[in-house]
Amino acid sequence: MRKTMAALALILLLAGPAHADEFTYRLDRQHAALHFTLGRMGGAFADFDAALVFDRARPEDARLNVLIRSASVDAGDATPFVRGAFESQRYPFIRFVSTRVEPGPSATARIEGLLTLRGVTRPIVLDATMNEDGPLRFVASGAFRRSAFGIRGWPWTADRVELRIEAPFSPA
Repeated sequence: MRKTMAALALILLLAGPAHADEFTYRLDRQHAALHFTLGRMGGAFADFDAALVFDRARPEDARLNVLIRSASVDAGDATPFVRGAFESQRYPFIRFVSTRVEPGPSATARIEGLLTLRGVTRPIVLDATMNEDGPLRFVASGAFRRSAFGIRGWPWTADRVELRIEAPFSPA
């Protein structure tokens, strides 16, 4: 896992134009949270990491790369079923890579990116709020349709998966 995240951080550092005030950040995993809801069912992932290249003066140039271990999902009694639906043995990772950041008012942003789940890649959008000063911290939410990633067979749940991410970052 460390080798994978080091490679992701290197890719982020080499991707795109560099700016003098651009910084590379790592997720503070001890204080981060990644939750989802699917109808009345909910859960969280325990093992995920992220690398962020960010300059407060140029938020539109931000680059974010997230790697989630699919088997780390905890959905209570439904955990084995959810892991099976993710095919965690075959697809051990879920990935999100930002493609565009559109800053909004009052430290908000729209983060467009590609989510890869079960070997299928689809665009999704996260709506994020960032603290304006102090340590870098994002809270983001978004949604996608599980059927778009080939996850079927859950007649007792909704198709819409909602995400909530709390992501504090520290300089790398």
